[in-house]
Amino acid sequence: SYLMDMDGVLVHEEHIIPGADAFIAELTARDANFIVVTNNPIYTRRDLRANTLSPGGVATGILDDFARAFGPGMARNIARAGRPGRPEEIAAIAAFALSPAAHWLKGADIAIDGGIGAFNLADALDLGGLRLDGSTE
Repeated sequence: SYLMDMDGVLVHEEHIIPGADAFIAELTARDANFIVVTNNPIYTRRDLRANTLSPGGVATGILDDFARAFGPGMARNIARAGRPGRPEEIAAIAAFALSPAAHWLKGADIAIDGGIGAFNLADALDLGGLRLDGSTE
């Protein structure tokens, strides 16, 4: 779950809004997973950046464990992508996201998955037969 603090719902300037701490405590007591994302200018001016990387299947020692956990759909999607990702491909994007060149990259989730997320979305929307040239499978 995400808590989006886009207009000072949780924090105003440098102060927590009354009741916000109780709300967070309630989520914590319920063992809820959450992350707070804010556009509070106090933090933006401090050049704090919160970005996430979401790699797909990567050719490491735990790839087989993921395949067992996620089932045949994972193997199918890796086949559709052509191959699993390589650790150095993930590392290169992580290095960029941490670099000064990525200063403007804030609040982003970067899918590094060879298109696997798009394949899953297409499957969920039943778009498997849709082709750019108008033909079908």
